Amino acid sequence: SFTVYFYYARKNHSICYGISNRIYSYLHRGTLSRRCFRWGNIRDTCWLFCIAIIKEIFKARVCEDELSKLVIVESPSKAKTLRQYLGVGYDVVASVGHVIDLPPNELGVDIDNNFKPTYEVIPGKKKVLTGIRTKALKSDLILLATDPDREGEVIAWHIMNHLNIVPKKFERVLFHEITKTGVQLGIANPVRLNKNLIDA
Repeated sequence: SFTVYFYYARKNHSICYGISNRIYSYLHRGTLSRRCFRWGNIRDTCWLFCIAIIKEIFKARVCEDELSKLVIVESPSKAKTLRQYLGVGYDVVASVGHVIDLPPNELGVDIDNNFKPTYEVIPGKKKVLTGIRTKALKSDLILLATDPDREGEVIAWHIMNHLNIVPKKFERVLFHEITKTGVQLGIANPVRLNKNLIDA
């Protein structure tokens, strides 16, 4: 691990050197240095202090990278492609289209209650939802990456509501093109679910 920290220190050499010089000058002027440091070791102490800062930054980045993320898309073929782009730390599952809809043999809306809809799981999709929920419970973050259109928005909303998991674990991401750059851009810029598209 020392080698890794040393690499980051060399990579940020100018930053460390500048910070260490400032700390050295500050301590050299004050009485704190006489009490706490030997004169010959002040600059080395400042350098080690900078190394410690970089070490903590590195740890934070590693912890972020180690979060397990579940990406939910509609198409199995798209899921296969995304696995190649995203790599370790990401699991990708497909809903295979809609998973929840209005009941087929009923009106599905309460006309006396502001046309409130009644939804149910589509026949044959219970197993899909069970699989998604199992993986979602084991994940630190759930990325709703269904298609960036009206149908994709409502599929994402239905899945989020059906899973019944803490809302802060969800992020809505939009992939406008399935390329490595497009996928990275979408994940780096999560958005809120669009209520207007859902209502439509």
